[in-house]
Amino acid sequence: MNKLLALVLIIVIATVLRVYQLGANPTILNRDEAAIAYNALLLKYSGQDEWRQSWPIAFKSFGDYKLPGYIYTLLPFLLIQENEFMVRLPAAIAGILIVLITYKIGLSLFEKKYALLLSLVIALSPFAIFYSRMAWEANLGLMWSLLSFYLLFFHQPGKTKFKLHSDIMAVLAVILAIVTYNTPLIYLPIVILLVILTRVKLSYKEFLPLTIILSGILIFFLIAFNNLNSQKTGIIIFTDPTVWQQYVEYRNSLSSALVPLFGNKYVYWLKIMINNVIKTLSYKFLVSAGGSHPWHQVPGFGHLYSSIYFLGLGGIYLSIIDLIKTAKKGIEQILTDKKFSLLLLLGAGLIPSIITTDSPHATRSLLFLVIFTVFSVIALKKINYFIKKETLVIALFSLVLVFQAAIYLHAYFVNYPQQQSILKPGYDQAIMKLNHATNQPVVVQADGYQYIVTAWYLNIRPTDFFETVQRQEPDTAGLYYGRKLMNYEFVSSLDNLPENSIILYWHSQTNSWNYK
Repeated sequence: MNKLLALVLIIVIATVLRVYQLGANPTILNRDEAAIAYNALLLKYSGQDEWRQSWPIAFKSFGDYKLPGYIYTLLPFLLIQENEFMVRLPAAIAGILIVLITYKIGLSLFEKKYALLLSLVIALSPFAIFYSRMAWEANLGLMWSLLSFYLLFFHQPGKTKFKLHSDIMAVLAVILAIVTYNTPLIYLPIVILLVILTRVKLSYKEFLPLTIILSGILIFFLIAFNNLNSQKTGIIIFTDPTVWQQYVEYRNSLSSALVPLFGNKYVYWLKIMINNVIKTLSYKFLVSAGGSHPWHQVPGFGHLYSSIYFLGLGGIYLSIIDLIKTAKKGIEQILTDKKFSLLLLLGAGLIPSIITTDSPHATRSLLFLVIFTVFSVIALKKINYFIKKETLVIALFSLVLVFQAAIYLHAYFVNYPQQQSILKPGYDQAIMKLNHATNQPVVVQADGYQYIVTAWYLNIRPTDFFETVQRQEPDTAGLYYGRKLMNYEFVSSLDNLPENSIILYWHSQTNSWNYK
């Protein structure tokens, strides 16, 4: 098959898998999708977010301070139509572009057939499909990050002026990644280090201005997103109160002789991070079950296929061995080897998950999952190098990949629509019926965020929202829960309900919304 035609076919497959039933599966917007959608809607009509801030650079939302990238990207889509399909479309488009960008990265590492194989694996991978079908800020941020990495480390423009243009576009992509999701800012220091290491032997014009600019971006956004960064410190192992309490208990459990060596906080943090790395690399997390967050994967599935998992581990091992052998030729040879850049980016992709309390965490590990997939193709190419039966091996691998993808796609499009109780589906229809009730409507909510889902599905206009929304005082984590909106009240339990009210509540045994 013509390689251009093959690439077009892969992009078509990726597009279909990301946009088919996009507005209907998952069956309802989750709370973060609804917050993103409704804040974008408020901007469209009033130029203000739900806290009446004009065109903010960070959206206070529930008190979690959402980044602006996805919300502003969504605005032109809502100008076309205001529905769930449009809300998720930016993530779906990002997912399609990720397939194309990984193909371009593959071209710098392999010949075209392996680059095509890499793009096919990404097109069919569980994590790439799943995160492209909801309004995940992480997926849009991943696309911008991968574009910046391609331009910085894998693109070969040739002429100096084109190299300059490539770097300028890379800087813009870095900025867009940072303003879209949290993790790109965390691993930006690794990116800066990699720029220095891979360009230090070149003219200072090749790395010094870029290093200064990227460092300036890092400092600027650390200051600009101070409120957001402060809110996120509660989930970092270095500042989480629970981790500190566990550290004290750990230190007290040691004998006095061991305290000087193993009782300091740095050893304890290192112990946690090593454990998080092991959990992130585990078969259970990556293949068989996923993480502890049920809304991050299809039930019974992880984020990679078993074939990619074992090949990926093999590719990482073989790449490390190759770099050790290359070291005999000098450090410069290692720095110019693209496998070195890949390994450093793989480590960078691990950092956001392993330094947080709820690790392993798929959303914070998307970069790691993509780079891990690249190593699976490296391993496959190594296998073909040794056994000299390339066509047969690629054919067998493709058959296994398609078979595993068929199982996952059946689960996603056939089974998953009936397995979404974590999203509490049916609220959109239930709240519509409640909207016509004559009694006082009361919604019983477990998490406190149903007010924003209500605002989206009832299409409440900005003036009505601003005049009627009431929130509870923030909890210990600084998060705000809705208390009233329009004539709706939102309560946490069925106790002490207003008289003459009609109650809408989630029945966990029937997995449906009921009235009382």
